[in-house]
Amino acid sequence: MADPLIARKGAVAIDWGRGVITARGVGPADRHAPAPAVARDAARLRAEDAAHAALAAAAKALAPGADAAAIDRAVARARIEAIDLGTDGSVTLTAALPLEAVRVAQAGPRQVGHDGEPAAPTIVIDARKQKLAPHLGATVTAGGGPWAGAVVWATALPKPGDPRLGDGARTAVATAATADGVTIAGPAPAPGALVIVVIAGAARPDAP
Repeated sequence: MADPLIARKGAVAIDWGRGVITARGVGPADRHAPAPAVARDAARLRAEDAAHAALAAAAKALAPGADAAAIDRAVARARIEAIDLGTDGSVTLTAALPLEAVRVAQAGPRQVGHDGEPAAPTIVIDARKQKLAPHLGATVTAGGGPWAGAVVWATALPKPGDPRLGDGARTAVATAATADGVTIAGPAPAPGALVIVVIAGAARPDAP
C-alpha cells in the first residue's frame, strides 16, 4: 500500500510527513576520462545540476506565483541526502529541499518570535474526521484570524517523546476544513510555531 504522505512523479517525491521535496540526479561518467576517479568530480556536478533542476521545477509547479529567485536560492542550498558512486565514475544522488522554503518563497518571510524568547509551542491538529489532503500553505483559522506557517502532515497522533513536540505542545481538533486549511477552536498557533496536521485520507496522487 502506498504511503498516503508521499507523492511521487519520476525522479521527484514530495514527503509531506518529513516536509521535504526530494529529487534524484544522475551524473554519467565521461568515458574519455583517464580513470573513474578523474571522471567522478564532473559527474557529481552533473548529478547535482540534474537534481537541482528537478527540485526547482517541482517547487515552482507546487507554488505558482512564488518568487522564482527565492526558490532558486533555496534550491542552491538543498541538502544532499544520499550519494552513490558508480565504479565507472558515474554519480547518482538525492537532494532535499524543505517545503517550508517553498512556502516562504510563495507567501513571504515567516513570522517568528523576538530574539531570546522560547520557541513557540507546537500544536497538533487532529483533522482525521475532515476531508483533507496534504497541500502547501495550509492555514489555521482560529481566534484572531487565519494563521500561516510551518506545517507538516501525519496519519497518526505523535507519540509522547516525539522530538517535534518540544515543550508546551497542545492538541486541537479541527472543526472544519477547506481547500485552504483547517479551523480549530481556541487560540491560533503562535508566530513561528510548528503545526502538525493529522489526517486520515489519501494524499494527492502525483507530485508536480
